[in-house]
Amino acid sequence: MFCRSWSRWGLAARTALTLTVGGWAALLPTRGAAQEVSYTGAWQATPLSVRYAVQSWGPDCGPRPGSASEPGGRVTIGSEGSHLRFSGAFTGATNACWSDNAEVRRVAASARGESWSTSCATVAGNPRGESGRYTFTVRDPNTIAYTERTTYNWQLRESTCTATRSASRTLTRATPLAIPSELPDLTPAPEATPEPASACTAGEPTALRLRPLDDAPIEPGERVCLSARATDAADCALSNPRIEWRVVGPAGSGGRMEGRCFVTPPNAAEAEGAYRVTATLGGLSAYADITVRSPDLSGLIAVRDRDTASDPAGIDRAESEQAAGVAAVSAGSGSGRTALLVGIGLLLLAATCGFALLVIRARRKGTQPSHRAPASSGPASTEDRPSDPLKNSGTALIPKTAPLPSSARTQADLGEGSAASVGAAPASPAGAGTQVPVSCPVCGVAGTGGERFCAKHGERLLPHSQNPLRTGGMICPTCRRGYPADAEFCPHDRATLVPYALYRRADATPDTLPRICPTCGERYAQHVTFCGKDGASLTSVN
Repeated sequence: MFCRSWSRWGLAARTALTLTVGGWAALLPTRGAAQEVSYTGAWQATPLSVRYAVQSWGPDCGPRPGSASEPGGRVTIGSEGSHLRFSGAFTGATNACWSDNAEVRRVAASARGESWSTSCATVAGNPRGESGRYTFTVRDPNTIAYTERTTYNWQLRESTCTATRSASRTLTRATPLAIPSELPDLTPAPEATPEPASACTAGEPTALRLRPLDDAPIEPGERVCLSARATDAADCALSNPRIEWRVVGPAGSGGRMEGRCFVTPPNAAEAEGAYRVTATLGGLSAYADITVRSPDLSGLIAVRDRDTASDPAGIDRAESEQAAGVAAVSAGSGSGRTALLVGIGLLLLAATCGFALLVIRARRKGTQPSHRAPASSGPASTEDRPSDPLKNSGTALIPKTAPLPSSARTQADLGEGSAASVGAAPASPAGAGTQVPVSCPVCGVAGTGGERFCAKHGERLLPHSQNPLRTGGMICPTCRRGYPADAEFCPHDRATLVPYALYRRADATPDTLPRICPTCGERYAQHVTFCGKDGASLTSVN
């Protein structure tokens, strides 16, 4: 009888222990599954708060923008791969451009953990220049924050309109998730307590591992933090090892280490390239390769060519805006197409006549004999040269190397004849020395002084600080050193600097131009008729 009772008690104890262990095993997957949060479903969006910071606002820009608010409402979120899609009070996606400008194109999109980011911009040289960055960030399983930063740089007639837009809103889940703070307190059946595992004591390090958070390229101005782990022969990790960092990158690059994070400068000419970060601990070393690359805008340059069949009117409009330097026309105006074509023809005729008058005037000045000063055996001074726009303005998009222009030489180099010529010339106005340097927004070549339009492209010259080609920095085509937007020559090898945006596509651009000069071989775009170097008529490339 006693033996039977003991066997029953043992069976009951084993059953209770099995149920307890099974309950713990059932709870652990539930807790792990709670970590994978789904963001699909119904959400409530707050109104969009919009603020503007105006840097430049001319009389042709219209009303000055101020703070504003856009309504929120009910939003439904769905999944689309690794990104989210929104519908309801507003529509879009985490990998889309949140702009009303139809000419804005996406240049980069990323989905990292609980953060989604998208960068969009217009084509370089667009009179309605715009670039924006849109970010969605998860604050907690029931809250998503949206932030936007957009920069506008418009050229409307004679005015420059520059402003920065900052917007933000918050999305909260319509039905909050019930997330348990901790597991229920279960009292397991009495069992033998195992001996606690002793913590390992690290010895001499024998291995060093280094990895970045991810291997995706980063943009100029961003930073990426690295994780280093040193272990001994028993795979026991060392705590707080003294690791030395070293960065090897392209010549003239500015990438550096701040603590255990790799930081790049915001200037693309100084930041782009492939870097190798090396961590050293005693005789051990490990490395990680990091690539810094700007958003690729080369694909956007061919947008007009790809859209010719679908929207020929848009192509004509873009050509007229670049040729005349006027404000952009609204993209949906189909009723006044006849008037638009007539206006385009008049603008092209006026631009052609103006350019012809400039060429005729320059040639007449070059053929007239000089009656003001006697002939001198020395070299002609810089001030006596005719202001020929075909000679004073640059014609090559990407010069390889070039000496300093004669206007940049000292008076000692000009000689005695030049000094006499300068003495006979009338005194220049007092404000001539403080003239703002300007350059062409299409080819990036700087003006030599006095002219207002580019002799090659007919574009109005802009100050260096407002030229979209120069905002990315200048670069030396010989030594690849980066310089600010207002620099003109490299002090190391006296080469003429070029905009970094043109330098990236210098090898591909000349070969794709459809017209060529039969005299010098220079290539030009389809709408150019005469060579900017020798005035010869251009022919089409077979």
